[in-house]
Amino acid sequence: MKFNKNILPGKTGMRFMPLVLLRVLPLAVLILFVVWFGARWASMQTVRDEVSKSLEAYTVQSAETISANLGKLEENITLLASNDLIINSLVDMTARMNYLPTFFRSLQLPGSRSAAITLMDYRGRIIVSNTQNSAEGFEEAPWLTKIMQGGDLFHFSGSGLMIVKPVFYSGMAEGAIVVQYDEPSVAALLKIESREFEYAVLHNTKGALASSFSDLSRTISQSDTGESGWLFFKKEIPGYDYLTLIYAIEKKTAYSQLFSLERFLIIAMIVDLAALVLGIALSAQTASRPLSVFINTIQKVRESGKFSEMPLMGSREFQELAQAFNTYGIELKIVQNELLSKAIESGRTQLSAMVLHNIGNAVTPVQVTLDTMEKKNSGKAVEYLSRCYEALEKNKNDLGNYITEHPKGVEIFKYMGELIRHMKETGDECGRQFVKIRSAIDYISEILTFQQNYAAGTDVAKESLDLNRILDDAFKMQGSALDRRGIRVEKSFSKQMPLMAFEKNKLMQVIVNFIKNSYEAVDMLQNSPAERKITVKTFLQDNFAGFEITDTGIGIEPSKIDSLFEFGKSEKGSSGMGLYYCRMFIEKNSGTLEITSPGREKGATVRAVFSLKEAADEKNKK
Repeated sequence: MKFNKNILPGKTGMRFMPLVLLRVLPLAVLILFVVWFGARWASMQTVRDEVSKSLEAYTVQSAETISANLGKLEENITLLASNDLIINSLVDMTARMNYLPTFFRSLQLPGSRSAAITLMDYRGRIIVSNTQNSAEGFEEAPWLTKIMQGGDLFHFSGSGLMIVKPVFYSGMAEGAIVVQYDEPSVAALLKIESREFEYAVLHNTKGALASSFSDLSRTISQSDTGESGWLFFKKEIPGYDYLTLIYAIEKKTAYSQLFSLERFLIIAMIVDLAALVLGIALSAQTASRPLSVFINTIQKVRESGKFSEMPLMGSREFQELAQAFNTYGIELKIVQNELLSKAIESGRTQLSAMVLHNIGNAVTPVQVTLDTMEKKNSGKAVEYLSRCYEALEKNKNDLGNYITEHPKGVEIFKYMGELIRHMKETGDECGRQFVKIRSAIDYISEILTFQQNYAAGTDVAKESLDLNRILDDAFKMQGSALDRRGIRVEKSFSKQMPLMAFEKNKLMQVIVNFIKNSYEAVDMLQNSPAERKITVKTFLQDNFAGFEITDTGIGIEPSKIDSLFEFGKSEKGSSGMGLYYCRMFIEKNSGTLEITSPGREKGATVRAVFSLKEAADEKNKK
């Protein structure tokens, strides 16, 4: 596990808050923005719906009012045209000028007082008017024929509004009442009292006839394309489909209260963010000390490689975290010890098998020699050999303790001595056999002493060793296994190798494991005798020393090499603890272990390299 060197115990509180802010604030701002945007959108939709309903209601009501007013205006003009005084004036040409001018000046229609009211005859000539500006008649008017045929006229022009109603006498149209409104009068006629909304009455060809906002018609036209900030509703005036009434309100006016609320929400968001930052700062201040201790403890474990208990401090969460860390550390230590014990036990088992095998190889020539000597005194020799064999057979699983501690086990050497002395009496012909027996006994004693020291389970102090000598001895111990398989060994030892500090027994176990893996790999390939070879060499380069063991065996696929060092992984179906334990031992002694292979059926090389400088530094620390 790698630690960030920037997160040091003294800087934890200082760096903890920016880290949290960097991770929390963007999300908090995003959430607040989403909430604000959602609330704003929902509020605007609500306001828009309410304003739209109001606009629709006002527009419909006002359109009906305008329609009613225009209808009433037409009705009043029709009533004026049917007035008896007006009808009689068409035939009473002599006396009509005595009363008509006064009558017309007294007339007043809805809208502006400046409406021009004129009475004309059937030819379009003006009889009388309430204004002095009606000097011209209507003889050339395009609508004269229509009126004289009993029709009427309601027409908006560029100059205003003209309403014409025929005056009937004896069922015939003998004249007409002409009412004219100029543009200001039309605007006054169509004016709507509205304090909340703007309005406009539009003609489908003439444009705006009346408006509370001079540029409203153009603005509403832009609103149809979504380019203006207005809410509006349109309604045709009933009975006058060429007229359209529009009620409108600017969005900024409609949303004015919402904008005030929006400013309040923005201020509230800023206050929330400030409270969040303050809360994080206080939390960082509170959590910095236990977090600093937590990081310091982990750093200590990382540097020392030894578990350190985490103190219980801070909030309940930190205490639970520390408790979990301590529990995990204890469990991990137990598991590590169990794994190491299994690896050591596996090594012991392999070494014990090797020791028993070598003892067997040493005992075999002894038995042959004793058979020869038995010709002279077979009874006594058989008796001694039987005792030795029975004792060894019964205690073969604990030979070291048995020979050194058990009374009967100690007697084995006495039996052996008596056997040797007995054999000396046989004469000179047994001299050569005697030397072999002595050599075999010394060899067995050396092996048993080694096995006894390792099996005792105590930590053996490191001693300065000649790596060349250890490798040579290891191959000698495996000599019979190599000879039986027809595998030759080529040695290339550097003469400049320094003495290096190791636990002798464990180093021997590691090297024996490498040799055993090599000759088993050669067995698996089953190549020709000339190709069955294991090469061992030592080397010294700069501040590094080590050894290589290369075989011509089955080899390894490069993709599977890394998995060989995993606990429980094996290419041969064994426990898979050998290489795992070997790597642990080599790394513990300032070394690295590497296995290489060109590929399947191309052999493999195991290379152990030890740093002399790191080993010296480690020794100086102790």
